[in-house]
Amino acid sequence: MSIVKSIHIAGLAGCVASIATMVAVTVRAEDAGQKRIEAPQWPAAPTSTIEPKRVRTVVIRPDAGQRRIGQEPAAPPQASTPPPTREAQQKPGASAAEGFNFARYQFTDLDEVMEQRRPAQGIDLYPALPLKFRVALASYAEPCSVDFLKKSMIAAGIPKETVAAAPIMRCIKVRTAEGRLLPLFIQDPVAKLLSKEVPLGRRVTLYAIHLFTGSDGPGLLVNEFFSNGCGSPNNPGVDLSGPVGAAIRAADEGVVVKVEENEQALVDTPSAGPCGRYVVIKHTYPNGRSVFTRYAQLGPMVGANGAAMAAGVYIIKGGKIGEVGSEGGFHFEVRPVDPATMDASETWSQRYGADPTMEWSRFQPVDPKTFDFNTFGAKSGGK
Repeated sequence: MSIVKSIHIAGLAGCVASIATMVAVTVRAEDAGQKRIEAPQWPAAPTSTIEPKRVRTVVIRPDAGQRRIGQEPAAPPQASTPPPTREAQQKPGASAAEGFNFARYQFTDLDEVMEQRRPAQGIDLYPALPLKFRVALASYAEPCSVDFLKKSMIAAGIPKETVAAAPIMRCIKVRTAEGRLLPLFIQDPVAKLLSKEVPLGRRVTLYAIHLFTGSDGPGLLVNEFFSNGCGSPNNPGVDLSGPVGAAIRAADEGVVVKVEENEQALVDTPSAGPCGRYVVIKHTYPNGRSVFTRYAQLGPMVGANGAAMAAGVYIIKGGKIGEVGSEGGFHFEVRPVDPATMDASETWSQRYGADPTMEWSRFQPVDPKTFDFNTFGAKSGGK
């Protein structure tokens, strides 16, 4: 879907026909019978530590199995049951046994993982650390050697039978935020879907386990991906597309409350994620109600006169707040201020309670395709 000159987000429920022509939502159609495995459900790595503790160093010889050097390892976690198979993306609220457990994967900077110490010989083993990161897809899957990978999976405690049956024969290549090219192992069913859903060059969130690091870099196995704009399966926002440089226009009048310039910005809440550059507008209505709208993964964040967006700027309905960037699209969210959905947790308060520009992140997003700004704000006689 292409929007020729500008992108104007209308009052959605009242303009269903127009928004239907603007919204691009990825729908996964997974082939019947395809299975992919997930590593055992061990505790996730601490969010405060990007570099994991190395478990042990081994030299894997083609003719002699494994030989440990250095510190003797601690006993690896034991998997009491085989890793779950799964056929489709887990629905929000489903248990790990029903599908993929997105929550246990910890966001990290792949460039920092690549800068970790590398062994001069052999490989450093890791206990299948679950990581997620945002990268650009550089190439689709091609056959590659998976010998080290499968041996490291067994060393990490994954049952040999599961490893032997795992459909892992290929690697993809991705490009990090700093432009580094890195090959990643990927489960074959995931690779097939990736080639259908994500164009080359497009940014994507990958969910992978870190199994080893060799002299060439980290060995990561991709178990799942998420192609929606902000990398959170719990976010019902929409991805809109348009030509590079097209104007992005505000859904309604309001005041800019947040401008995030960092391309690698992470909003650490279940309904947000690594969204990169974004603008948040607060819309307040005479009936006392308020709603936040967020426009993420933007190109230049400038108004109609070319001036940079800044907190405190008043925006009219349809006013320009930025432009479509090099990826040809952006992500849009609607977050009504509602005490019933407000995140009142201590975790949120510790992370963002002292920053008034992050107030929007404590309210849950709703489906933009069914939200009506006029009704919500009683602008057309609604309550």
